[in-house]
Amino acid sequence: MPPWNWRWWSVSTRPETGVSHPGARNTAGRLLACLKAAGGEYVSGTALGTSLGISRTAIWKQVRTLKGEGYEIESYPHMGYRLLSCPGALSAREIEDGLGTRWLGRPALILAEADSTNRVAMQSPELGHGTLVAAHAQKAGRGRLGRQWCAPEGTVPFSLVLCPALAPDRAPLLTLATGLGLVRGIADATGVRLDIKWPNDLLWRGRKVAGILTEVRSDPDRIVRAVVGVGLNVNTDIACLPPEVAGRAASVAEAVGEAIDPNRLMRGILAALEAVYDELMSASTDAAVAAILDRYRNHCATIGREVTVSHSKGVSTVGIAVAVDAGGALVVETPGGDRSRVFSGDVTLTGKHPEANP
Repeated sequence: MPPWNWRWWSVSTRPETGVSHPGARNTAGRLLACLKAAGGEYVSGTALGTSLGISRTAIWKQVRTLKGEGYEIESYPHMGYRLLSCPGALSAREIEDGLGTRWLGRPALILAEADSTNRVAMQSPELGHGTLVAAHAQKAGRGRLGRQWCAPEGTVPFSLVLCPALAPDRAPLLTLATGLGLVRGIADATGVRLDIKWPNDLLWRGRKVAGILTEVRSDPDRIVRAVVGVGLNVNTDIACLPPEVAGRAASVAEAVGEAIDPNRLMRGILAALEAVYDELMSASTDAAVAAILDRYRNHCATIGREVTVSHSKGVSTVGIAVAVDAGGALVVETPGGDRSRVFSGDVTLTGKHPEANP
């Protein structure tokens, strides 16, 4: 038995054929579009059948399909059907509705439950470049350094499958580019401005909103498969987090001041990530990579701060984070004036926090 429950809807770019197949362009998707266009008014079964070229019995079956996905649809004799509400949880159909990407998030795999979306994405070779894997519940998520990632209700865990034309030594840039894309996408969708803590955390007023975990399989000369995992506190009730992390966590909903539509937010994130991934994967010169890193540095709350970097075997580096260099490493200047490049480790910001974002 697989360790996840499948709820599979492929966000397809195939032309409409009138044949029911997984995808937002199938019959159920076109029926949903008709109901949305009606703006909450009833649409008769006859009108829907004529528009879609199917029988009224087939309409009823597709309505049942949509209800099973969380859409609230009301039917009334002699009046037809009307859409009352859309799913409040992540939904591939809702992500696709207005998605402006060419390849990222196409297809989308939304799981009712997963042990780890990164594990599903990495160990499922049939999931190709651009696939989004997300879950309503994640039971065994992992953070950096093998830590457990807690994902209570309202948190959105998702992973992106990438087959980038990049050399292995540029793998760290995938994490940095993801942080940049997340900041931009969340700002576009909600107006909330977040900071980045090198290398993989997003912060709001010094508290963690998201974490990034990038895993890579590579040949000596190229990255074969990369999976970028994100745990994003969207509508998370921070009080449900373990006490040891609750005081250091925040959510997008808290920053906005109201509940967030996760599907609208995901559309904004995917659009921003595709743009920065396209830029990174087409960057053929050091100058092009430098342009991406310059934007990253503008959002990085680590630069200029006193930091403690904990390495394996209990070794720590203490100093001022003075830069993120061209390879994505954090440059730390110690009190003695020496500079070291940090590629991994647990970074704690020990200096004064910068001014909180509005």
